Amino acid sequence: MTRLLITFGLLIAFSFPVSAFANIFDDAAYVSPKFESNTTYNCASSYYHPDLKPSPKRLPLEDCKNLIEAATKLSGDPKSCEENFVLESFNSNEFKVFFDEKRYCGTSSEYVVAHALAGTAKSPVNEDSRTCPPDEFPLMRYGHDTDGDGKYDKCLDPAQLDNLSNCANQVGNVLPVLSNTANKVCKTDTSTGAICGYSKQSGDLVYKTDLEMNCFGSHDDEETPDYDGNKELEPDNCTRMGDNSMACREDPANKCDVNGNCEDQCGFVNGQFYCFEQCQGDECDQEEFPETPPVDCAVTPSDASCPQEPDPEFCAANPTHPTCTNNLEPCTGDDCSTGGGGGAQIDLKPVVDELKALNDKLDISTSVKDSTRDLGALDTVFDQDSIDELIAKTDTKKTEITDFVNSARTELASMFQFSASAGGYETITFDFTYGSYSSKIWEYFAANIGIIAAAVMFLAYLIAARVVLS
Repeated sequence: MTRLLITFGLLIAFSFPVSAFANIFDDAAYVSPKFESNTTYNCASSYYHPDLKPSPKRLPLEDCKNLIEAATKLSGDPKSCEENFVLESFNSNEFKVFFDEKRYCGTSSEYVVAHALAGTAKSPVNEDSRTCPPDEFPLMRYGHDTDGDGKYDKCLDPAQLDNLSNCANQVGNVLPVLSNTANKVCKTDTSTGAICGYSKQSGDLVYKTDLEMNCFGSHDDEETPDYDGNKELEPDNCTRMGDNSMACREDPANKCDVNGNCEDQCGFVNGQFYCFEQCQGDECDQEEFPETPPVDCAVTPSDASCPQEPDPEFCAANPTHPTCTNNLEPCTGDDCSTGGGGGAQIDLKPVVDELKALNDKLDISTSVKDSTRDLGALDTVFDQDSIDELIAKTDTKKTEITDFVNSARTELASMFQFSASAGGYETITFDFTYGSYSSKIWEYFAANIGIIAAAVMFLAYLIAARVVLS
């Protein structure tokens, strides 16, 4: 049964969808991109410059002029001592850059090369650009193209998109390394737009979910490559993953502990559980992993196949967890329940102790019946014999408890009666079955707060017993 529960629980935990058919970009807050209108030209220089490759290169006019100047100076005559560049418009579609150059400055040989052509800017094109983030919202740094026209329609917060991706639901899933070489990759769910990060260590055969990654970008992260791979795995046997690795279908109950911690290089791929292993040559074509010797739990007690001691704090918070229920000590003597049904034992000793203490606290000075301390059914219903009988015959006692609660309510109502003089609240008279007691309201509370507290505690225990037994 435990193996079945483990398998069923792991399948639910690891196969649950990120978000049922919802697109995260529809749920996230967004702002409009920054709009800019630019005119670019085919920029060509009469002289070589590495930033003008290929030539002509489309650039804004001012950028084109600056690069033409740089190219001219880079290739200038060493005798040049002074240069002056001029941008002139020939028509609405063309600009030319000329320069005047002075040589041999300060000597008798000084002369000027006038109005030489340095480069041109032609064929202007008006282009609208949309960039993220806009100046007013510096955190909305992720641009999203909604209509597929190649331009951003929304700017969004990468942190919110990462949160909406619910990558924690992918823990336990793995991605075969295949031909990917980066230590970190991002995988996109095309149905929801969610993107989750996966990472591996050197020598690993699979990527594992990395919740520290944000694939929507941040100030410090470098661009992470997308995961590349769609290898189909055999559902019932082993699959060669390359020249040195294979993946075999496994039962998660054999590879994972009750807390969901699985062996290294194992995890879910498309809802099926696989383990990946190094192999060589013909080993990679076999239908199952070669048998490995059983784990010696005395040597490696932390192995997933070895029984684990339950954590006391964990079991206190999760008493029904299989790790805790499978390690319960057998009961002995009075600790064992004699009743049927297999229900949990109910320890009512604290109730008995409190009710006994209540008898001592109910010490009210009265004018009549001063020695009367008989509480009727309240004094006997919770003795030890009744408790044992209650545990042994739970179903019967449920009805008795219900009847008793109604009876106790009636009796308590008859014990406490309040009256006050008309028009004032100074004097209150209490009529008990044991006598009458009068006092000013604040003096009463100060003198008898213990009685009130005991009555409240008594009612609380009755209600608690009823809830537990129901």
